[in-house]
Amino acid sequence: MDDLARGDSAVHHIHPLMLFLVTIAYSGLVSSFGRYAIVPVLPFVLYPVIIFAVSKTPVKPIFKRALIVLPLILGIGLFAVIFDRSIVYFGSSVYYGGWFNFASLVLKYGLIVISALLMMSTMGIDRLAYALRLIRIPKLIVLQILLTYRYISVIGEEIARTVRAYKLRSFGKKGIHKTAWGPLIGQIILRTYERSQNIYAAMLMRGFDGNYHPGANIRMKFKDIAYLIFWIAFFVLARIFDLPTLLGNAIAGVL
Repeated sequence: MDDLARGDSAVHHIHPLMLFLVTIAYSGLVSSFGRYAIVPVLPFVLYPVIIFAVSKTPVKPIFKRALIVLPLILGIGLFAVIFDRSIVYFGSSVYYGGWFNFASLVLKYGLIVISALLMMSTMGIDRLAYALRLIRIPKLIVLQILLTYRYISVIGEEIARTVRAYKLRSFGKKGIHKTAWGPLIGQIILRTYERSQNIYAAMLMRGFDGNYHPGANIRMKFKDIAYLIFWIAFFVLARIFDLPTLLGNAIAGVL
């Protein structure tokens, strides 16, 4: 994601605060639709499609990461299918409301996850931290997000090393025996704590004083404000009006 954020496109040069506010507005308005809304949500698909095209962000890595949360979305949607017993009228036909609820959940929260990943792929974690400080998010929270993002891989490395060591010492056994779960978790915690102390010492040697310093201030330009106004206006119009239905009626009237 950091490599994608170093791209050179019109979207990459937008002020990070504007990118963040657009994503927040997009997520809030998409999630505000009713539980059976499917067709009214479709205009919001244009936003990620346009950002993909303009920023030249490859689709595969974004969708690959979005699939990580897909089981959670599907699980919530299945609960809707089980417990939602209402009836939905679509045209002259009658349908089971639970399936509409399921499709709406998958569509809405799939779009929200993709929009968040697109924001990270065009902004990067450092510019996101800068945007959060501009809206007065406490520095402790910003630092926690920044360090977690950067060093979550360290925890993964320690877990992989611990599991690998266990497998080398238990040749011929499959998996990890339940009697070893507690000691392994304790060992991982101790190893990650020791690793974090080394990282913190390295940060202090480089002048870390507990504050986040984003470097030079990024100047906001007219194009940044225009970007925000354009997308907010489009989102609000798409939320207030059922654009697919209006477009369909207009085409039917012309024909």
